[in-house]
Order: sequence, then C-alpha cells, then structure tokens
Amino acid sequence: MAPLLEYPPDMRTSHLIAIALALIPYLPAQIESRAVQNPLSKPTLIQWQRTLRDALHLAKTKKLPLLIVANQDNEQACDSLANVRYRDARFAKLAGRYVAVIGSVFRHNARDFDDQGRRIPCPRFGCVTCGEHIAMEPKIYEKYFQDNRTAPRHIGIGVGGKRLFDNFLDRSMSAIDDSLRKNAKQTNPMPDLKSKDRSLAGLLDGRTNADRLEVEAKFAKADARGRVAILETAKKSGNDHPDLVRISLMDANAAVRAAGASLLVKTANEDSLDLTLQFLGTARSQSEYDTLLTALERPAKTNDTFRRALTIRNALRAESKRVDPAKWSEHYQNSGGERLPENVPNEELADLDKSIETNTKNARKDDPGGKLWMEVARENFRYALNRMQNQKDPTFLLHDAESAVGHAVEKGMAKEKAAILRTRILWLLSKQKEAGEQAELALTGDSLAEEAASANALTALEVYARNQREPLNNPVENEKDYPAQSVTEVHRAYQALVAHPLATAQHARDQIDFLLYLGARREAGVANRAAVKRFSSDSNLHAYLINQAKWEGGMTALAATYETLQNQRRDPSTDYYAGYAMLLVAEEHVRTKSLPAAERAYQKSISNFERSWAANEAFRDVASHYAALARGGLAKMALDAGQFDKAYVAILAAATGRPATFESPDGLGNTLQRTARRLRRKLSAEKKTALDEKLKALELSLESK
Repeated sequence: MAPLLEYPPDMRTSHLIAIALALIPYLPAQIESRAVQNPLSKPTLIQWQRTLRDALHLAKTKKLPLLIVANQDNEQACDSLANVRYRDARFAKLAGRYVAVIGSVFRHNARDFDDQGRRIPCPRFGCVTCGEHIAMEPKIYEKYFQDNRTAPRHIGIGVGGKRLFDNFLDRSMSAIDDSLRKNAKQTNPMPDLKSKDRSLAGLLDGRTNADRLEVEAKFAKADARGRVAILETAKKSGNDHPDLVRISLMDANAAVRAAGASLLVKTANEDSLDLTLQFLGTARSQSEYDTLLTALERPAKTNDTFRRALTIRNALRAESKRVDPAKWSEHYQNSGGERLPENVPNEELADLDKSIETNTKNARKDDPGGKLWMEVARENFRYALNRMQNQKDPTFLLHDAESAVGHAVEKGMAKEKAAILRTRILWLLSKQKEAGEQAELALTGDSLAEEAASANALTALEVYARNQREPLNNPVENEKDYPAQSVTEVHRAYQALVAHPLATAQHARDQIDFLLYLGARREAGVANRAAVKRFSSDSNLHAYLINQAKWEGGMTALAATYETLQNQRRDPSTDYYAGYAMLLVAEEHVRTKSLPAAERAYQKSISNFERSWAANEAFRDVASHYAALARGGLAKMALDAGQFDKAYVAILAAATGRPATFESPDGLGNTLQRTARRLRRKLSAEKKTALDEKLKALELSLESK
C-alpha cells in the first residue's frame, strides 16, 4: 500500500509510524526474500518433513539416514538447487533414501495458512510452509552445523547418529549426488516412509508430511460430527497434530473447536508454544480460553518458555493489591472532589500570590491536620503549571509545593492523601523513584476516591504502572523468580488508567504496547478495540487494530472487525479507517484471485472513504487519494477481464476525483497511469477509436496540471 498522505488536522499523530505498523505482515516477521519467485512448471520433488521431531522419529523407526539441508536466497548455488535440482527426478530418487528436512530463514509467502487454517506451501521448497523451514533453520544449526552457518549445505546423519557426510563449498554439485549415493542403500523399491496402515488410526500414527496431508484432507471433507470423531481418534494416537489443531480451532462449529482444544491439551509439546499462544489470543469464549490455557501446564513443568507464558497469563487474571479497575470506574462516576482546570491563566497569578502569602502565614501559626499547608502546596503547583504553559522553568515552585506537602504531613495530613499531589510534583521534578514510592502510597486504600477523576489521580496511576513495570525489564536467572505480581499490578493500573476521564490515546497505546510486550495478544485485542471506540481518530490505534485483526483471522477478520466497529460507532474517522481496511482486504482478494470478493471490497472501500469526507471536509484529500487507488484497482480488474468501457469509467472517476493520485502505486504496485496506458494499447489494437480518444484527452489534461 502506498504511504498515507498527510492526515486531517485531528489525525496527525505519528501517522508515518502508524501506517508503517499497518503494513507489517500479520504472520511473524522474518527476513523477506528479495529474490523474485517465478512460478516454475516443475514442482519440488523432495519430500521434506514438517518438523525435526517428525524427521528424527521417522529416521529411527524406518532405520534410514537423515538429510539435513540449508538453503538461502540470492546465492547462485542455492537458487540452482532450489529451482532446478530439487525438482529433478534423478536427484529426488537419491534424496528419497533419506528422511529430509530443509532450513532457510527467507520467507517466500506472506502467509503460511489461509483464513481457514489451511496450509499454503512454500513456492520455493514445496511441501513445507515458509514458517516451517524458517523454524527449522535454528534447530538444525544448533544440532548439526558446528557453529558454521553456511548455505548451501547438505549433511547426512546415520541411523546411529554418525555424521556420514557434510557437503558445503563444493566446486561441483555432483559432489552432493555422490555423497547421497554412497551413504544410503541403493535398493529397490525405494523406501516408503508412509504408514503401512492406511486406516484413519494408522494415518494418525504416521509422522510423514504425506500422512498428515491425507488426514487433513479427510478432515476437510467431513461434517462437524466426522471432524470431532477424527479429533477424538487423534487424541489416542500419541502424536502431536498441530495443523489438525489449527484448522479445528478455526472451525465455525463450537463442538469441533472444543475437540481441537482438547487435542492440543493432550498433545502439547515444546514445538506447540506458538500454536497455543495464537489460539489463546483468538479464543472465542472464556471457556475455550480456559481450556487452551491448560495446554501450557504440562510443558511448563519442564520448559521455561512455557512456564513464563503460563505465569504471565495467570498474572493477567489475578487481582491487584492496590488497584481495582471496577472500583475506579465507580469513583470516576461519583467523584465529588474539586477538579480545577489544568490551564492556569496569567490573570490568576496575582490572586495566587496573595493566597500563597496569606495561607503560608496562617499555616505557620496554627494548622491542625495540615489543611492550610496542603492548600499552599496546591497553589504553588498551579503557579508551576502556569510557568510550564508559558515555557518557563517551574522548578523552584515545584520545590516549594513539595516542601509545603511535607509540612502538611508533619501537621497531621494523612500520608496517603498527601501522596496524591506529591506523586505528580516529584514526577515533574524527574524524581522517578520517589514518585513511584508516593504513587504506591497514594493508591493505598481509598485515599483517591474523592478526587479519582482528577489529573493528579491520573498521574498517580500512570507513575504506578511505570514503576511496577521496572522489574519486568530485568532478566531473571530462575523462572520461579519472574515478577508475576508486577504483571498484575501494571495490567490493573492500565485498565483503570485508560478508563480515566482525562486519559489520552497515548495511555491506551502504552497499555497495548505493554500487553504485546508480554505476548498477550487476546488482552491486547480487547484493549485495542475499546481504545479505538474512544479515540477513533488516532492513527496508531487503528494501525494496531489492523494488525491485530489480520493476526486473529486474516482479511476475513479484518473486514468483520471494522464492520463491527462501524456498527458501534459511526463517525468520519471510523469510516475513513474502515475504507482503508477494506482496501487492504480488496488487494488481498486480488492476490488470491478471488475477484468477485475483491470487487465488493473495493466498492465498500470507496463508499467508506466518500462517507468520511462527506461528514468532515478535512478528510477529503487523503480519503479521495485512497478512493482513487480503489477505483484504479477496479479499473485494472475490468481491463484484465476485457471490459474496456467499465475500465475507462473507473479510470475517469479516479482521475477526476484526485488527479494527483494518477501516478501513485497501490498496494499491488499498480498505478492508474499504467492501467490507462495498457487500456489505450488494447483500444488501439481493437480499433475502438472513440474511447481511445477520450482516454487520450484525459491523459493530456492530467499532464497539463
């Protein structure tokens, strides 16, 4: 997608960062291949296994050697192997006497699975997904590469674990053939890795990619009852079935999802962490979430990564020692405390001077309970606010305010009550440690109840959250020492903070960043959706939401997310971002050749953009830019379908709607200018002179502007 133009006046916050985030692929980020992956007529013939765990099991049970392969993009020998050698029947016959795995850190598909959880094989290596060969690379490096990360590389490992050969930096590729030939029995027929028992139970006992594909095909053809039966049988096999779990947990039927969750709990191992965390993040109900959470428990007993993930999620469900978000919401509604405006006009300063002098004199005489000293502190603080508003140094006034708070405590003011203002003063004085200590004190009991809706209370929550987050930044030697209570405290503090009447979109972004830092995608998604409803014009929050929705369920989830958001809140900002989301959806449909769906999405995108600028003229320029790109997409689709009149109408609407977009590329790399020139060539070839002249006149008029 082309970068966003300047936002309307109420939407300018960090827009470049936001859109950069919006364009991050929604699968785990990996090194993107710069090599052009041209479709090749011959398929890859090597039968790579999905995981090293599967390969080791097959090598042991079938008494066959392992073939460990490393490959990379944009290296001549590697490219020749991937594009020619691995597609050659003679080479495949040599490699077929081994149990083969492939590792490469380069991604060739944007996605590993479609919106239904079905596999999308890597176009370079064939039967494995990009995610699988990316995950394989560090494992084979650690186990077999002896600290030498070289590609291309072919390593043979015998049945007993002996290194049979290690080919790299060879002068000729025939050396690989020789090694393969010499170190495996050249008997006929070829070894068959597949399960001999072709029943469902037998296939589920198999560990080959071929066996797994057959099971997944049976699952796809079955009805809901049949799918549950397959999942129940899989539980008895003793094997893990990550892709079967994936497609079951993305099923529309609740019983199928429940059976899939149960299978994951039964078969969870060290390779299933990402899968478990993904579906914890997309659980459709609390009961589904609770079931999936138990999938972390058994591996957590022996694996620190699982233990950390489980600890974090339990901590997010726990209650804070100091912050109850529900009570804070009540306080916001019932707060009767004084809420002076934060803006302090210069005209107020004379009165503040007099009041400070009078109250200080009286407080020195007699001030039981410290109320007068506290008033002096507030007045000095307001004076400091005025200096900050006028870009002057407030330090001396903040020190006076802090001193007055100290006198108030000496005279009997409760420390908890005094800590509310003191926290903010110390924070502005950059005394972060002391401010954190005062924030803890301020949040003790119900001392903040009366002024919960004030800016001082907001600061106390923010400082408390920041202070409690500090232990999470420090490494721990033993996972048992992980500061789980800090997770709870920060999480609950942010929940109260973002609900505060004076909270900003930045507070919401901080909350989401914290949850993403923890890997808590489900909680981040909940927070993100709530924040977008409140701060609908914030570009960063929409960027987060676009990524969250795509992570949850691809373009289907993205479209549904913004449709729901529009039903909940209809305003120009929401319509604008819904238009942008539908443009992304349309372009993905074009990539997958789902052209009717692409046309519908383009039309929805245009309607949303038009609605946004009809309601707020400030949106017109940027929204009309994207509307023009959407019309350009429609024009290209019509041109490809031979519908020349329809293509011309779309080009005309786009060009007249926003001429400056004529040369701008869309997310597919197409421009209106290029589409128009292609259309002219077609019209000329078919001697459609009248339409060709109209299009020529349009191009000339645009060139003159």
